[in-house]
Amino acid sequence: MTQTRSITCIVCPLGCKISVKMLENGGCLAAGNGCKNGGLYAETEMTNPVRMLTTTISVRNGAIERLPVRTDKAVSKSKIPEYLQTIKRIKVEAPIKMGEVIGWKLLDTDVCVIAAKNIDRFS
Repeated sequence: MTQTRSITCIVCPLGCKISVKMLENGGCLAAGNGCKNGGLYAETEMTNPVRMLTTTISVRNGAIERLPVRTDKAVSKSKIPEYLQTIKRIKVEAPIKMGEVIGWKLLDTDVCVIAAKNIDRFS
């Protein structure tokens, strides 16, 4: 049995409505995409959807108590709860610079956590 989904593409501002059919051989057939990137996006959404992950972590001795962080690359949507559990255990000491790597190789992958804000030391 083949599975078909309708996906709104978010790759560019066009927002194409793409129909994606999962083929029995594991491949995908996309229709309605206005560009090649839309077809690739639709196939990824069908086979292994990924998302950039953003959250906050605790800061010691900081002017604010929470540091916004993000992953440096998209992670598998099915693994987001595991990534969040790992990230929430990370604690940092102020000062922190935006772009600083806070956590390396999460869940034994090449995904890192990056600071999304500068935080000065509490004065």
